[in-house]
Amino acid sequence: MTDNEKRAHDIAVATLPIMYKMRIAEAQNRGDDEIMVDLYTEYLSVYNQVLPGVNRDFPDGK
Repeated sequence: MTDNEKRAHDIAVATLPIMYKMRIAEAQNRGDDEIMVDLYTEYLSVYNQVLPGVNRDFPDGK
């Protein structure tokens, strides 16, 4: 794992509690009786969105 991959991972992990709360609130607003949050999908989405920006800002990976 490169330093940039570690950075993107850390950002994704730090974002999970926020994403969890957002998804719960969205489900409650829709009136869903059963609320399911796929944290792996949330993590992967954030990671894949963040990594290109991290690579851009830290081109040498350090």
